[in-house]
Amino acid sequence: MAILKPACMDCHSNTTRYPWYAEIQPLGMWLAGHVKGGKQKLNFSTFTSRKLAVQNHKFEEIIEIVKEGDMPLKPYTWIHGDARLSSEQRALITAWAGTMMDTLRLQYPADSLVMKRG
Repeated sequence: MAILKPACMDCHSNTTRYPWYAEIQPLGMWLAGHVKGGKQKLNFSTFTSRKLAVQNHKFEEIIEIVKEGDMPLKPYTWIHGDARLSSEQRALITAWAGTMMDTLRLQYPADSLVMKRG
C-alpha cells in the first residue's frame, strides 16, 4: 500500500485526492474525466466485489502495464513526484500482483479464474 497509494489510488480508487489545480477549468473537467476513466478500468475500492475471473485478469494487466512503464501515466508523475516508480518498486508491484494470482489459483477452481469470451 505504501507504493500503491501515491502512485495509483488517486485514479484507481474511491479515495481520490484532487489537487488544487482541479479547481481550474477546463483542467478540472479533464482531470475528473481522467479519474472516472481510471476507475472504470481498475478500482481498488470495489475490486474484491468483482468476479474472480475479472480480478485475476486485472492482476495480469497490472503486471503487464507496470512492467512496460505505462502506469502511472507520465503527465501524472511530472506533477506528483511521489508517484514515480523506481525499478525496484515496479518489481514489488508486479511480484505482489503475481502472488495475488497465485493465491487465487490456490483457493478457487481454475475455470472460475478464466474470463469467458462471449
